[in-house]
Amino acid sequence: MLSAPCAAQKLTPPPPGMTLDRAQSAATAIKRILEQFVRAFNVGDVTLLVSSIAEDGRVDSIIAGGKVSKANYRAAMVGALQSARLGVAIEYHVRLITLSDSTHATVDGTLVTGANEERYQWTFEKRG
Repeated sequence: MLSAPCAAQKLTPPPPGMTLDRAQSAATAIKRILEQFVRAFNVGDVTLLVSSIAEDGRVDSIIAGGKVSKANYRAAMVGALQSARLGVAIEYHVRLITLSDSTHATVDGTLVTGANEERYQWTFEKRG
């Protein structure tokens, strides 16, 4: 089930120097990335799942056992999807999007898998 964005989400006030329109545009872009992640997970497309992660990016992942490279995260997700230990679908409920500046954002929400439901935080950095 795709649940990002959800109606209950909140966007913090924009950081100094950023207009509300730019903040809303950034929040929309972030939600698209999360929607893509959920969609990719739910169809088992690991290539799409990691497509928004920079080649030199690091992912802090329980599934991968810590802060790992994109390649190691990809490998861990292949294993997790093949084993179906997380279930066959995920949901992500966005609660709060915080833009710290024009290139950094934090998203607080809840990740629901077949195994559990837990609070989750994603950190985004816009590059290039």
